[in-house]
Amino acid sequence: SARNEGMKYIEGKYTVFLDSDDKWDLSAFATAYAFFEKHDDEVDAVSCRVKRFEAYNDYYSLDYKFKAGTRIADINNPEENYSIQTLITPVVLKSEAIKHLRFDTRMICGEDTYFYIMLVLEKCKIGFL
Repeated sequence: SARNEGMKYIEGKYTVFLDSDDKWDLSAFATAYAFFEKHDDEVDAVSCRVKRFEAYNDYYSLDYKFKAGTRIADINNPEENYSIQTLITPVVLKSEAIKHLRFDTRMICGEDTYFYIMLVLEKCKIGFL
């Protein structure tokens, strides 16, 4: 519900839903911005790698999705349909593309995955950095 409330105040071209324990590389947003500017009409979401810190110092278990490098993945392609990200926090989103969506507050967990999948299904493509 906090994310839904915050969406009322989005003013920027892009949005990121950060949690209190998230950190981003200093160049991450500039890199995502450049990707969007190059592929503006192709994707509404750019997924970024997740590296854990403090107790763990490794990449998230779904890091294999990034082995193919920076690209646009088409989830209709059987070789790429594994690419849907399951977390919302490492994703940069076009603000305009999410204005009609809301997080389902009835869900105990996975509401971010559901939100993200609803967005991705509109174009069936995801940017990967």
